[in-house]
Amino acid sequence: MTEQTVNRLSGGRFALGNKIGRRFKPGQSGNPKGRPPERPLTALLRETLDANDGELIRSIVLVAVERAVAGDFRYFKEIMDRTEGKVKDQLDVTAISMSVEDLPGLTAEDLNAIAELHDGPTE
Repeated sequence: MTEQTVNRLSGGRFALGNKIGRRFKPGQSGNPKGRPPERPLTALLRETLDANDGELIRSIVLVAVERAVAGDFRYFKEIMDRTEGKVKDQLDVTAISMSVEDLPGLTAEDLNAIAELHDGPTE
């Protein structure tokens, strides 16, 4: 029995109390450097956009909506990505299975020779 399963109950749940030990020593942080500081440009942008009770942000959003309604697809796409989430890229991969009958004029030896050129010798 490993140390991980020693204090599990019959249903698979852990018993009360941590018998395995501490991840960090007392007084030691799991994140010693803390949250990284914001970059100066990001901090300035946030400060500027939050000024005037968010009125600048409202103005920018209104411009984006007006341009999307006017037919500018870039703004429409950005609004959709921000509100509905980005559409995941899908890659359709289909394998084609072929046999000797599908390739008239080629024998099994010919196909094996082609496979050896591509993948290396087959057993």
